[in-house]
This record gives sequence, C-alpha cells and structure tokens, in this order.
Amino acid sequence: MKRITWTDAVLIVFLLVGAAFTYPLLRAMTPGSVTIQKGNRVVAEYPLNENRTFEVQGNIGPMLIEVSNGAVSVLRSSCPHQLCKLSSSVNRTGSQIVCVPNHVLISIKASGKKVHDAIAQ
Repeated sequence: MKRITWTDAVLIVFLLVGAAFTYPLLRAMTPGSVTIQKGNRVVAEYPLNENRTFEVQGNIGPMLIEVSNGAVSVLRSSCPHQLCKLSSSVNRTGSQIVCVPNHVLISIKASGKKVHDAIAQ
C-alpha cells in the first residue's frame, strides 16, 4: 500500500475546508414553496408546509398534484406516457417535475430571499 504524499495531504485538507464552507450554504436554502408553471406563466404557488391536493389544467388535459409532508408529486396526469407521474416526489430546492405534453413545470423554490449563483449576479 502506498503512503500519502504531501500533495495528497494538501488536497485532502483543501477538499475538507471546501466542504465545510459549502455545507452551511446548502442548509440555508430550505425549500419553501412549490411553483406550477404552464408554458411561461405561473399558474399556482403553494407553501410546502401545507398538505393539499389540487388540479392544474395542462395542454392536453388535467393533472392532479399533491403536496404532502414537504414533498410534491403528480398523482394523475392525462399525458400518454405518464412519466411525470412515474417520477418520484421532489422535496429539495431546485428540484423539478416536468410534463412535456401538458407543458407543465413543477419546481421547488427556496424560502426567504432569492439566492443568486455566481453567474446570475
């Protein structure tokens, strides 16, 4: 077995320090709401901490969407392949469920003020 070199040790320390600084940033982005878009229009926005079931009219028919225990899932959809329904529930900031035939986008937004990345600033 090889010994750890000085370069390996520096790399390990650098990665650990980077992870230590990144962790609080990821924890600060707690999911706050679910946004439903049809095309380029926001048609609904609900908090994730309230359990509810609601229907959204897509291009080819209705979709039944459920918010439960801080996660969002599609219960029923009128699209032919049902990929949006088969995808697992989402609960993390930035996660999405897309129904292409219905032109519906379901996304999780962070709570509080908007957080921009280095490119968006």
